[in-house]
Amino acid sequence: MKTKGRFAILSALVLVASVQHTTAQGPLSPPPGAPAPTMKTLQQIEPRVPITNINTVISAPGHYYLTGDLQQTSSAQTGIQIQSSDVTLDLMGFTLTGMAGGLQHGIAIDGARTNILVRNGTVRGWNFNGIAAFNGYRCQFQDLRILQNGTTGL
Repeated sequence: MKTKGRFAILSALVLVASVQHTTAQGPLSPPPGAPAPTMKTLQQIEPRVPITNINTVISAPGHYYLTGDLQQTSSAQTGIQIQSSDVTLDLMGFTLTGMAGGLQHGIAIDGARTNILVRNGTVRGWNFNGIAAFNGYRCQFQDLRILQNGTTGL
């Protein structure tokens, strides 16, 4: 009998402890009004600038991306000129194509630039270099296909 009484007292203590624990959390009613957005847009996290034309000059740090395939239409056009440090250029799987007899590079990193990332696409058919990065420092090139260029690929 003593064991049965102790079990009843222990059960009562566990019940009281669990009730006290659940009431300590506060009210579960939602605040009045509509829920506020909690997520940031991609533009807020990583502002990106679209590139829609050949012969584009990038003169400010930031993230840039192609919106489609681009092709050289004049022998004097460079595909994309990077004239700033701290630039990410995402080709987004598209192709930057030169023309026969063209005189420029597909992507030219002009001057002593640092922290350049070029990624994810194809650079082909440029008469000089596919990508010219002569004075670049801490530059990265990822997931690229660089082919059929006149002088060198990279």
